[in-house]
Amino acid sequence: MNRTKIEYLDYCWNFVTGCNNWKDPRICGGGGSAFECWAKAMAKRFGRSFEPTVHTNRLYEPFTVKTPGARIGVCFTGDLFADDINPFEKKWLPIDDSGLVECSLRDSVFSIVRANPEQQFYFLTKCPWNLSKWGVFPDNAYVGISMTGGKSFPDCFALINFLKVAQAKHKWISFEPLTTYIPSLLTLRAIQSVDYVVIGGFSNLSPHVQPTREVIDMIIFIAEKFDVPVFIKDNLRCRFPEAAGMWPGKYRERADKSTRSSAFRQ
Repeated sequence: MNRTKIEYLDYCWNFVTGCNNWKDPRICGGGGSAFECWAKAMAKRFGRSFEPTVHTNRLYEPFTVKTPGARIGVCFTGDLFADDINPFEKKWLPIDDSGLVECSLRDSVFSIVRANPEQQFYFLTKCPWNLSKWGVFPDNAYVGISMTGGKSFPDCFALINFLKVAQAKHKWISFEPLTTYIPSLLTLRAIQSVDYVVIGGFSNLSPHVQPTREVIDMIIFIAEKFDVPVFIKDNLRCRFPEAAGMWPGKYRERADKSTRSSAFRQ
């Protein structure tokens, strides 16, 4: 399993790569062929397809991680919960040298997560309406949604509600790439439902394409009111140089000490 440069994770478990979210105006704005998120741009750079693909040979990678408490991002180069991923599709998986077993993608993933209880698995999606199909997540799963701004109030409200009803013990929100102001009422409702918040900008570090400091401060202010830890990604250092790549404010020292926030330790 590959180490990752994503600051709040240790590894990425990419057994699903690629997605078609970029074609859908509800999700990535329907940007067309010119739209490139970081994952799509990386696939293009290495000459790889960005069509949704399940790599069953990668499913057992978590068993190779020997460090307890590792933070493992699940399918961060695709979207496991995209409309064109069927969690009930049967896959033939090797169980040992004796043969294969047939089970659904959902059962395969959840059984592997449960078999590694000392690790933390971070799921993230832009399609939270599909979370309900997956049923009850294992206790060491952290289920999150991406909120980027620029969507209508009803659309954002619906995304938050899908996360609220997801059957997961731990939930989080990634405001990345945070593009514009998100109404405080939406932010309030979103943060009340989660254990952690991550804020990030575009990979392009130019301040001309990043959210204002006021937008970031508003999210942090609401999170601190509800005692929800916030992680500021390094790609926002043009707006938040004193805390980029770490926990701002009172969470900076607490991140390593608190059981609740140790998942996003520095």
